Amino acid sequence: MRKVLSLVLVVTILLSLCGCSSDDESKEIINYNLGAEPTSLDPQIASDTSAKIVIMNIFEGLTKIDKDDNVIPAMAASWESENNNTVFTFKLREDAVWADKTKTPVTAKDFLFAFKRVVDPKTNSALAQTLFCIKNASQINNKQLSIEHLGVQCIDDYTLRIELEYPYENFPRLMASTAAMPCNEEFFLKSSGQYGLEGNMLLSNGSFSLTNVYSWDHNKSISLSKSSYYTGPNEAGCAGIKFTIDTYYTNNLMGIKNQSIDAALIEPENVEAAKNEKMSLTSFKDTTWGLCFNLDKECFKNQNIRLGILSVLDRDSLVNNLPQSFEAANDIVMESVSIADKSYRELAGHGYGLVKRGDYRELVSAGLAEENLDQLPKTTIICLNSPVYTTIVSNIIEQINKNFNVFFNMEALDEDQFYSKLYSKTYQMALIPLSAANNSVYDMFLSFKSDNKSNISGLKSAEFDNILKNISLNPGTNSVPYCIEAEKYLSSNAIFYPISYQESFYAQANNVKDVVFYPFNSGVDFTFCRKNEK
Repeated sequence: MRKVLSLVLVVTILLSLCGCSSDDESKEIINYNLGAEPTSLDPQIASDTSAKIVIMNIFEGLTKIDKDDNVIPAMAASWESENNNTVFTFKLREDAVWADKTKTPVTAKDFLFAFKRVVDPKTNSALAQTLFCIKNASQINNKQLSIEHLGVQCIDDYTLRIELEYPYENFPRLMASTAAMPCNEEFFLKSSGQYGLEGNMLLSNGSFSLTNVYSWDHNKSISLSKSSYYTGPNEAGCAGIKFTIDTYYTNNLMGIKNQSIDAALIEPENVEAAKNEKMSLTSFKDTTWGLCFNLDKECFKNQNIRLGILSVLDRDSLVNNLPQSFEAANDIVMESVSIADKSYRELAGHGYGLVKRGDYRELVSAGLAEENLDQLPKTTIICLNSPVYTTIVSNIIEQINKNFNVFFNMEALDEDQFYSKLYSKTYQMALIPLSAANNSVYDMFLSFKSDNKSNISGLKSAEFDNILKNISLNPGTNSVPYCIEAEKYLSSNAIFYPISYQESFYAQANNVKDVVFYPFNSGVDFTFCRKNEK
């Protein structure tokens, strides 16, 4: 009997050391499916949605966005602005520590080091443009100034002064984004290039932390627990988060209903059903869907052929038959995107996403002659395998096949196959989504930059690359003329043809409260989340 009791005691101790939850605690664990393996958990590098979601919960920036969409103190206890909102001074909490054994203090130097990493061209961060509002950041990133000229200064260990390129009243909100999270220089250097790639190669400071060094089970799950190191005002409201990584999970609505997940992005075809279930929904208009050609394939490198194909399309028929939660897109950049707190569309005006096409017969004939071809090749348009997308593509194909003596068809793919074909450029035409990551017009255009690994169109244009450079070198509203130029270029050269804007809907289970969803796939914050028994 004594041996049995001893065994039970040992098992109990081992379970507690492993960070296993009690029954009560497990009921407070939030379940969320990331859908894809994070590329890294390095806040200054990771730009994919899965990574941002995890980073947002294990790190804390100078500020945070609460459940009512207010900017609230986080690492910064307070801040003030001067010189017409071109200079911000943040006073950091002096009780904040990193989640390490020695409880290393988080200081202003950690933010300075992080900001330098983001904009340093050696880092090659896709998030660099996020901080181009900081003085000299764009010039540093474009190798015109050295990193020492960045407009960020540590007044003392707990005071950070940031100079901006232009007045930006809402700058504190930006400081809640993942790119602005702190980074401990000593730990980073010791990681020898592995920072953020493994659980033991990461030092966080947020309300949650990795449960243990084995909590990141690659391509399977990531487990977070309420951090015992956190001392700030935004203590985690639940015991932890279980992130599953299931790329084949296709019905988030059903997952919430059967309680396997607690919050999710709802598939467009399930939005009405979610509303009927009276689920708590948060929505953002954050994606432009349109036709894209693969310029590396067959005749589609020819501008006249591309223009001729688009000239066949009956615009009214396309936009009048869009699914619910979609609306007609007459511009590439949607209304919700802003520049320096101002609506980009109000600054730029409208009508740059579409140009008047000529006679499709003349355009295609000219293009075929230029390519020494007799007719258009058999063409497949790929799209995501969902009724909302196949409906749009079916309409497009019906119009094209009426007018060309060639067979255009559709291939509907699951998400993995679809993006695999896009990024490997093994497609001819595609219905693709463009989103303004971090509310950035520049990021929408970056998808077509010549040397961008995610350039799915195959566009190689020194002219367009120069337009993008001018956008980055002219932060704030000064970039608007160049953004207009970029829209006109993509349209007049038939690189991207906008069809519809999509409103993205996020849901949380009825027994889950106060999940904070960010627009433009910028993250999901579970800090304030509460979960009750049904």
